[in-house]
Amino acid sequence: MGSRRQNQSGFTLVEMLVSLAVFSAVLSIVMTGLHQGQMQWERGSKQLDQADYLIKRQNWLRQMFAQANTATFRIEYGAEAPYFLGNEQSLTFISDAPIISGPGTYATVRLKLRQQDDDLYEMVLTQKPYSDPYLDPQANPDDGKSLVLFHDIQHLSWRYFLAPRMEATPLEIKYNRFKPRMEGYWDSEFDANFEQELPQYVALSFKMHQQQYDWYFELPVKPLALIQESQVVVH
Repeated sequence: MGSRRQNQSGFTLVEMLVSLAVFSAVLSIVMTGLHQGQMQWERGSKQLDQADYLIKRQNWLRQMFAQANTATFRIEYGAEAPYFLGNEQSLTFISDAPIISGPGTYATVRLKLRQQDDDLYEMVLTQKPYSDPYLDPQANPDDGKSLVLFHDIQHLSWRYFLAPRMEATPLEIKYNRFKPRMEGYWDSEFDANFEQELPQYVALSFKMHQQQYDWYFELPVKPLALIQESQVVVH
């Protein structure tokens, strides 16, 4: 009788195998959940890093465009214009807050799309400190310092807002290329030699990591001294 009771109080081989199978299944579910949670955390962390990366660069560009230099330079007899030239894939202008050296300096800067590999591109900022068409007409911004702002770009394009204008500039009359604008519109090219001013707004559209981004930047239209002068009220 004692041996039968002892056998009944223990586990049979089948019960042990079933217990191990259940434990393995539970452990597998727990480990799968932990792995998925870790993957989601890593994806979330990468998205936060990517968002911080883009916000910093957007702020850099916004400051650089907000401090675009509106000073005019003599381009031909009787014609002066600020320095700004842009197309769909690159633009060049003078900024009083260049990204690399920061506020307190000025530089001729160029933002240009460059091939990274067969399918991807990168946007490169190149700036030449204390360089402008007046002091150095032959200055090439590509000879300055460079910084890659974006990697792994699938598509990028710049656009420029052309304000309404009914009067032709001297160069537009000379080269017969004036088109009256009753309303403003966005264009893929901008040449300040003909416009004789900076664009009011610049738009940057790019696709990176399957995500589309559209950024807009405002530029000063008039020199700061003229803006301040127009705000002075004498009693």
